[in-house]
Amino acid sequence: MMEYTFTKTFRDSCIQKFYEYIDEYRKYNISDKMAEILLSKDIRPERANKIINNPFALIDECPDDNIYGAREAANRIIQNLEDNVKFLVFADYDVDGMVSGYIMTDFLRKIGADVFCYYPERSEGYGLSMNFAKSIDITDGPWCVITVDNGITALEPIDYLVSKGVDVIVTDHHEPGSELPNCIVCDPWVDRERKSSHLCGAGVAWKVCMLMEYILEKKTLSDNLSIVEQYIPYLGIATIADVMPMTMENRAIVKIATEKMNSGNPGLYIEIFKKMFGIDNVSVKDIGWTIAPALNGASRMGDTQVAATSFYESNEDNLSKAFIKLNEYNRSRKSLQDEAIKKASQINYSGDEIILFDASEYPAGIYGILASKLCDMHGKPAIVYSSDGNLLLGSCRSIEGLDLKSLINKEASKGNAQGAAGHSGACGCVLYRNKLEEFKKGIEDSINDLKSMIVDLVAGTDNANLINEFVFVPDVEITVDDITVKFLDEIKQVPFYKDEPVFLMKNISSEVITPFKNKNHLVIKLDGNDDKIALGWNMAEQFPDINKASNINIIGKLSSAGFPAKYLGLTKNHPVLMIEAIEIIR
Repeated sequence: MMEYTFTKTFRDSCIQKFYEYIDEYRKYNISDKMAEILLSKDIRPERANKIINNPFALIDECPDDNIYGAREAANRIIQNLEDNVKFLVFADYDVDGMVSGYIMTDFLRKIGADVFCYYPERSEGYGLSMNFAKSIDITDGPWCVITVDNGITALEPIDYLVSKGVDVIVTDHHEPGSELPNCIVCDPWVDRERKSSHLCGAGVAWKVCMLMEYILEKKTLSDNLSIVEQYIPYLGIATIADVMPMTMENRAIVKIATEKMNSGNPGLYIEIFKKMFGIDNVSVKDIGWTIAPALNGASRMGDTQVAATSFYESNEDNLSKAFIKLNEYNRSRKSLQDEAIKKASQINYSGDEIILFDASEYPAGIYGILASKLCDMHGKPAIVYSSDGNLLLGSCRSIEGLDLKSLINKEASKGNAQGAAGHSGACGCVLYRNKLEEFKKGIEDSINDLKSMIVDLVAGTDNANLINEFVFVPDVEITVDDITVKFLDEIKQVPFYKDEPVFLMKNISSEVITPFKNKNHLVIKLDGNDDKIALGWNMAEQFPDINKASNINIIGKLSSAGFPAKYLGLTKNHPVLMIEAIEIIR
C-alpha cells in the first residue's frame, strides 16, 4: 500500500493558511489552487507577486552586508585595479566554477583590468593547489589571485602565495573548516545569519561584481544594469547546475534568467545554444537536463576548456563548433555512465547502509553522477571512488537529511579516512584503502545511531510505522478538472526545480492505453477523458492489474507533454501528470 504524509494535520494547517491569505493572493490574480501550492512552499502573497511580476525586487540593490567579506573584497579589487596589479582568477571545472570564472573575469576586463582566468581540469583535483600556487611567476607581478567557487579550505597554498607578496581574495560558497585562509574572504557560510547564504559560487562572484559596480558608479542596481544584468542568464544556469535551494533570491535569479533567455534578444550564446540543442522556450528543466549536462560533459571527459572558453566566444561559427563538441562529449559521457550504472546495479547492497563502489576503470568525471544515480536507486548514501595507491579518491552523494560530509570527517578524526570537503549532501572525499572496512563500519554505525534516534522521537505516534518505509509527500490535492493548460502555465510562472509541486489525486477511475510501441510505459486516461493523461515511464510491469481496479490514487507532477505528445494525440504544451506512485483501490 502506498504511504503518504498528506495527513489531516497537514491539510488543516494548509486550509488555515489558505483562508488567512486567500484574499491577498486573489488581489495579485493568483488562483486559489496556485495559492495552495505557494503556501505549501511557504511563499506568502507579497513575495509570490514579486517572483511572478518583479523578481528584481527580491535581489538587494546594494549587497554591501549580504555576504561576509563582500564589501572588503570589492574595495580591495578596486584598489588593486587602481594600482595596476595583474589579476589571476582561479576557477573550478564544474558549471558553477566556469560561470563564476566568466563573470569575474569578464567584469574585470570591462572595467579595465589586466586579467587571466585559469580553469583546471578535473584530473588536477578540486580547488587551489600548492602545485598551482608554486607555478605562478610572481616576478611578473604584482599579482592579485581571486578564487571563485573554491579557496575557502586552501589554507596552505594561500599561505604560500601571501608569503611571496601575492594578494589573495577568496570568493566561495562552500563551508569553511575550523580556520579561515590568511587573506580577504568572501563566503556566506562564514556568517550564515546574513542574507544570500544559499547562493552558488557564481552568485557570490556576481554579488561582488555588483558591489564593485555600485562603488565605482555610485548607482543602485535599479539605476544601472548595464554590466551586472547581462550575467544573469549564466547565473541562472549555474544556480540550477549546482542544485542550489530555491530560496527567494535564487528563485528570482532563475526567473529573470529564463525570461531573458526567452526574450527577443537573449544574446548570441543563449541563441546559438537553443538552436544547437533544439530548445524553443528555455525552461528550468531544460537548464537542468540539457544545458548544464552538456557543459559539464566536457569537463567530465577531460576537456573543461572547450566549455569554459565558450562563454567568451563572440563568433557564431566558433560557438556552433564548440557546442557540437560539447554534444559529442556529453554523448560519450552518457554511454560510459550507463555502462558503469549497469555494472554497479549487479551488486547487492540490501545489507548495507552505505554504497561503496570502485569505479577505477571509468573516468573520474562521471563519479558524481554515478553516485547520485546509486543514491536515488537504493535510497542510501553512496561513495564512488578510484584508487591512487593506498588513497581512494571519491565522489559522495547523500540522502535528504543525512550530512554525509560530517560523518566522513568524523571517521577522519578516528584515522579511518583523510577527510571530505564540499556540501553536506554532495562532497568529495579521500579514503584509505587499508582502512576501508573500518570506515564503512563507522559510517554504518553512525547511520544506525541516527535511525534509533528517529525511532525514539516518533515512538508512540502515528508516524512510528512509517520509519524505513518509502513515504510520498504531496504538496496539494487536485482533481482531474485541475489538469489544464491554464493551470500549468500559472505554475510555470514560478521557477521550481527540485522543489516542483507534487500532487495527490484521489479516487480516480483509470483506463490504461498503449500508444507507445514500447509497452513498458504506463499511460492512463483519467476519468475517461481523452485529454487528461497520466504517464508513468517504465511503470507498466509494476501495475499489470490496474485495469481491473475500481479506482486509483495517484501522486505525480504536472508537466508539458513534450515529445510524447504526438503519441498521445496532444500538443507539446498540453499538461500531463507524470506519475510518482499509484495506489490501487479494490
